[in-house]
Amino acid sequence: MTRLEQSQQVAVDRLEQSQQAAVAQFEERIDRLEQSQQRATEKMERSLETQRQELQSIGERTARIEGALTGPWDARNGERMPSTRLPHES
Repeated sequence: MTRLEQSQQVAVDRLEQSQQAAVAQFEERIDRLEQSQQRATEKMERSLETQRQELQSIGERTARIEGALTGPWDARNGERMPSTRLPHES
């Protein structure tokens, strides 16, 4: 093998090593981004669940307050429910 061929082979080997290192770094970055995205998604899901529970609680409290003021109230559809009490007889 001539010196030129040896020099070319060394250059090719270095290039291959450089490419392998770049690919490994790229894969590590992708893994970190995927983990970060997963954490962010889980945090948003927990936040949405908390907000859903809070809204449900507010709806239930509103229904109780409305019921106390006007009679039974159905929090699911926002309509009055038929009274469960018997009419007051004189």
